[in-house]
Order: sequence, then C-alpha cells, then structure tokens
Amino acid sequence: MGEFKLKQGVEVKYDSENKVYSFPKSDLKSHKKLTSRAFACIIGKNKWESVGKSILERFRLNKKDIIDPYYGVRGDLAELMVYDFLKAHYKKTKEVDLGLVTWDKNDISYDNFSTNKQFGGMIDIAIKTPSEYRAVVEVKSKSMKDLDKIKESKGNPEEVMQGIFLSYLSKVDKCLMIYVFFTEEQEQDIKRILRLEKDKSKSREIAKKVISELRYNYEYFKIVPIRHKVSTYKMPKLTEEAYAKLESVRENSCISEEFFSINENQYLKKIATGQEPTPF
Repeated sequence: MGEFKLKQGVEVKYDSENKVYSFPKSDLKSHKKLTSRAFACIIGKNKWESVGKSILERFRLNKKDIIDPYYGVRGDLAELMVYDFLKAHYKKTKEVDLGLVTWDKNDISYDNFSTNKQFGGMIDIAIKTPSEYRAVVEVKSKSMKDLDKIKESKGNPEEVMQGIFLSYLSKVDKCLMIYVFFTEEQEQDIKRILRLEKDKSKSREIAKKVISELRYNYEYFKIVPIRHKVSTYKMPKLTEEAYAKLESVRENSCISEEFFSINENQYLKKIATGQEPTPF
C-alpha cells in the first residue's frame, strides 16, 4: 500500500494519557459508506493496511494512494477471462448454462447497494441462474509467483473477506473467489500495450484491446476457483462492529493509537507535537 499521509489542513492532537488522536469535529461530521475493501481493513484482516488508515480514508482525511493503472487493466482483463471461464466450465462439467450478471462501474457508481445507507461495494460477477448455483464471484488477478501461496491459504484473508461481505449484502450464501494468475511474459505484454495508451484510466477498454491484440482467451491463464460459505451467524456481528468503529470516531472525534502501525504513529505524533508541520 502507499505511504500514509494526511490531507492538507487536517489537524491532529495526541492524548498521551488515553493514547488517542483527536481531530476537529468539523472534519468528522460524516463518513463514506463501509465498502468491501474498507470492511476487510477495519476488522483487521488486511495485514498491509492499518485499521486507523482505513478509518481516516472513510472520513476523507488522508491522501489517496496512487495506484498503478496496470493493476486496473490486469484486474479488468481477469474479470473478462473469468466470465468466459465460468460459462465454459459449468457447461462442460455440469451441463449447465449459467446466467451471469456484470455491471458497468460508472453506471452504478461502483456500488451495487445504492439503497443501503451503511454498506456498499461493487460485485465483479454474479451467478444468477440456475438458483442452486447462485453466488457472488470475486475476481482477483495475481502474478504467477503467488500461485502456491494463494492455493495453500485458500485466498488472501482480506480478499476473501471482501467477497464474503459482498455475498452477505447480496443475501447469497456462496462466495466464489476466482484467482487469475499471469506469467511474467503476459505481464510485460500488458504493460507494453498500456504504455501506448494516452488515457490510462479506461482500464476496461484497454483490457479488451489487450485481449484482441494478443488473442487471449481464458485457456491462456491459470485460473483457480476457491469456494467459501457465508456465515449468517458471524457476518451480522462483524458488519455491525465495523460500522460501530466508524460511528464511534464520528461521535468522539478520536482514534486509538492501537489502530495505527508503528510508522503511522510516529508520523501522527510528530504532527501533533509540531515536530512535523501540519500538511498544507
């Protein structure tokens, strides 16, 4: 993940007795919905991002991480491959014609749950029919070097929790994590095509161009499906606890230092004590 930095003008105070950071109430009037990625971070499942950083992101107080557009293209390419893979695999192994649903990110503003005021997120692919196969499909693209690790762990915990969260919101009891692994040569080919694009933000269009130019189909990739059940016992409690953390920050205007990494604590304390200027 990117470097943790506060946005311009955000003030921080540190209470050494209670070991909490306080922020102006005006900065914590409201927060964004709890989406799948933020949920996984706030319940502590993401070892790469602290709970505190994710909370501040929901309140729009820290600077956005800069993400290499390559990962957007690779992710969209993986989703297109998985769509074809699912259709072919179920037809071949089960003689079933799956009814799959996808959504345009801009059409739904990256949120399949617009009427839900607390929780949201975007589903990669949904298996709608037949009813006995209903599931939310969470697609992840990875380098081939990660294959053994992913298979052994049955998926990265934070990514699995994202998929389970979206399945729970969808009232579906099955989450299908599907990992698409790219060889080093494939990754270099994608980067080569991406470098020639003027507007690198159009990841879906670029992914389709990659498929067309390189004549890719799903059989060119190592695709690993991992099935997970959605616990109707655990998820209500987990979602309530995660949302309660956001509401507690909104009401109390403070965040415990235990929610931040060592480096983040050093950074915040320097700002609070004036050793490092407030971001301007």
